[in-house]
Amino acid sequence: MQLTFPALEKLSLNKVFEGEATHFNPACVQMIDRIVGPVVGEEVIDVTSEVNCEGRRLDLLAVTREHIVAIELQFNGADASHLGRLIGWYAPAVDATASILVAESFPELLVKQVRDKAIKSLALVQATAGWNKDGQVGLDFNIIASSLDIDRPTSSNANEANENNIKSIQLLSNELSKYGLKDSNAKYYIRLFPVKDHVWVTCEIRSTRVVLTVGAATTVHPEEIVDSLRDGWVRIRNRLYLTIFDEGSNYEITETHSKSIAKIIADMRSELENIVDQLIETIPDEATIDPEGEQSSIDT
Repeated sequence: MQLTFPALEKLSLNKVFEGEATHFNPACVQMIDRIVGPVVGEEVIDVTSEVNCEGRRLDLLAVTREHIVAIELQFNGADASHLGRLIGWYAPAVDATASILVAESFPELLVKQVRDKAIKSLALVQATAGWNKDGQVGLDFNIIASSLDIDRPTSSNANEANENNIKSIQLLSNELSKYGLKDSNAKYYIRLFPVKDHVWVTCEIRSTRVVLTVGAATTVHPEEIVDSLRDGWVRIRNRLYLTIFDEGSNYEITETHSKSIAKIIADMRSELENIVDQLIETIPDEATIDPEGEQSSIDT
C-alpha cells in the first residue's frame, strides 16, 4: 500500500508570528546580534525599539562600538515604502552610520543596486522561519547584499591583535567584576553598570590605549555638557571619550596593568554616573521612548 502525506506548508513570518510589531519585532530584539553582528562586524552594546523619528517610528536602533544602525523589519518581500522610509527618513533622523532592511525576500534590482554600492551603507538581511533541531520554530538571518565596507582580519598580525584584544578584555573584565562594575559578557568591550535610559558607558581596549566611552542609543547632545567635564574628555559625534591608559602595545595589557586600570575606573564611578545623568538630561522630549513601546536592552 502506498502511503501519501500532505505537503508541508512553507513557513512564513506572518504565519509564525501573530503580529509584526507585537511579536516579530521583539523577537528580533532578542536576536539583534545575529542581525547586526555579521553586517558591521561588531557586537551590539544597546538596542532600542520603536524610535521616534519626527512622527514616524523606526523599528530598531542598535549601537555598536563604531556604528549607529537603523533597522527596518517587514513581513513578506521588501518594498519601496519600507526601503524609502529607512534610507530617506529614519537613518538620517538618527544619524545612522549603517542601515539594515530585514525582509523575507528582495527584488533583484534592489540586490544589484546594493551589491554595486549604488545605495550606500545599506545591508539586505533575509529572515527565514523554519524548524530547528528541537522541533521548534526558529529564525535564521542571512546577508543577501551589503554596501558596507567592513574591515576583517586578513593577516597573522591582525589575528594576533584580535587574540590580544580578547585576552586583555577578559583580564580587565575579571578585575572590574571585583568592584561590581562589569555588566556584559562581550568579547571586545566591557559595559560598565546597566544601561540607563539608553545611555551607556563602555571600556574598550585600542591598539595602545584603554578608552572609556559614554554614548546613547537615542538622541543626545553631548556638546551641551562636554565643556563642564574635566580635562581629557572629548566629544566625537554623539559620544564622549576619555583615554585612561596609553602604555599598551598591539591591543595587549598585562595583568598588572589590568589591576591598576580597574582601580582607576572604580575611583571614577561617581563621575561616570554623573556624566550619564547629565547626558540623559540632554535627550529631547520627542526622542524618549513610550513606556509601552520600550524594550529592555540586551546583554551581549
